[in-house]
Amino acid sequence: MTRASPVQVTDIAGGPLAAPTARRLVTGFAPEMSKDSLDDALLVISELVNNSVEHGGAGPGGFVRLAIEVAGGVLKVEVGDSGPGFVAPASLAFDDDLEALGGRGLRIVEALADRWGVRTSGGTCVWVEMAATRVH
Repeated sequence: MTRASPVQVTDIAGGPLAAPTARRLVTGFAPEMSKDSLDDALLVISELVNNSVEHGGAGPGGFVRLAIEVAGGVLKVEVGDSGPGFVAPASLAFDDDLEALGGRGLRIVEALADRWGVRTSGGTCVWVEMAATRVH
């Protein structure tokens, strides 16, 4: 039986150090996760936090809200910012135009997360759920 961990909610400073800070926080949950799932989670979190910095107003002087929980064998992460939000594209297939700038981060999220979505009430929150015991 996997024990439930408390939800950790933290506001981290925006800007170029936001993603490394978020990765350190997620790594704190490493004892409850397999190495493969932690590696996948670190990549997904990096993409989401970098999107908040680049597109969501979480640059220097801004912040990213990060909520992390591992419960019942599932990693749940929410990345929030004050940005206007976006509608997730209906298709994120990798066979799209590879020369196009942008959009690759959400393809990574789509490929690695078991479920994900966007909420846009009072800013933007992208949430992901991933198996905490993923083995490739």
